Amino acid sequence: MVRRTTKVQIENGEELDAIELDFEIHKEEWAEYKLLDGGRVRLKTSALKIFRILDVDGNLAYDPNGDPSILVSHNTQIVSTE
Repeated sequence: MVRRTTKVQIENGEELDAIELDFEIHKEEWAEYKLLDGGRVRLKTSALKIFRILDVDGNLAYDPNGDPSILVSHNTQIVSTE
């Protein structure tokens, strides 16, 4: 596997070095909410791209708890009914 880095931009505008990870969808489910007026709202979030963030030395970065620093580009789908 060739490790190619890319730049990703986070909310504050900062750019970070990252590796885009390949993935397969294992499971995606809808969350459903019953509204008090009788309607329903369904939500599902799907990952579009997943990145491992790199530190300034080009190594995999970790947060203060020791968890991997990961960025997920995603899309939330919303369906409502009455």
